[in-house]
Amino acid sequence: KLMMINPGVRETCVPHTSYDNHHEVDLETVFSNMNITKPANENNEVSINPLDVVIAIFLCADNFLRQKIAEKMSTCQLGVPFTLPGEKQDTMLLWALRGIVRKWKNHNSDNYIESSVVSVQIPTISFIQMGNFRKNKERLLNRLLSPPDHQQNFFWHKEMEGGTTMSQLSTDTVEMMWYLPRGDKNDRLPTATTIVNYRGDEILPEGKVAWLAKVSSMSCIFVEALDGEIREKIKTLKGKNKHILLIILFEDSRKAEVISQLKVLVQEANFQQNEIIVQSQQNTNEAELTRLIQSKLIGKIQSGELVSKKIVDMT
Repeated sequence: KLMMINPGVRETCVPHTSYDNHHEVDLETVFSNMNITKPANENNEVSINPLDVVIAIFLCADNFLRQKIAEKMSTCQLGVPFTLPGEKQDTMLLWALRGIVRKWKNHNSDNYIESSVVSVQIPTISFIQMGNFRKNKERLLNRLLSPPDHQQNFFWHKEMEGGTTMSQLSTDTVEMMWYLPRGDKNDRLPTATTIVNYRGDEILPEGKVAWLAKVSSMSCIFVEALDGEIREKIKTLKGKNKHILLIILFEDSRKAEVISQLKVLVQEANFQQNEIIVQSQQNTNEAELTRLIQSKLIGKIQSGELVSKKIVDMT
């Protein structure tokens, strides 16, 4: 499917059939070295987390195959892994991304630009979830970046096929895609932008906070509340990268508590009013929320305040 440029390549539910033992493939054996189990749903279909499959393939592939897969995933407009999990530290797939060459037209230019995504210097916006978040960050991100007439699933999310399957490899990894405008009124962002999506809902380790602050022109942080450790991590990130958009979707039962926490954070981290979105989960409309996020991102990009980044410098 991937080599045929089919975006449905991440669908990994396999119908159960009765083969002779001689021909049966045991998924537990195939993935045993990666500690991936073989869950099945109520229809007796084998289901593996789609992102785990992608990460497993990249872990098993050599550099040339990684480059070919990354090129095809980018052509399909799918998020491409940038980091792979390792025993001691993550592996960055800089070499695998070198073959991705794309074309776009910024709103402030009359000409199209064609360049390698690794070497071009453009704004980089990271999207991070800290702690529990009832709304689906990746689905919001897909809606944010998709054209008005249809939604493109750039990033796999829990409402897609296989979405309820527990992730065992892809947590704490980073994936990328590139928003490339065509220079028309339907563009969601006015300039080519690297989108960095951090997978995980745990409190970020210090090393990851420092790295995300280094590689990001701006960070969008999604939270439900601002409890102690989350608040400290946001303060650290704000101290390393002043361009932060904080999106808080609180539960109605915790409104007073969250507002109190926010007042403390605003004073301690010097947040401005235009850097914060606060809404009730029960009253949040996803379309309206993504339009609000989009307007704030466009404002930041057009202000000229964001420092453009090169992927090749992200080591």
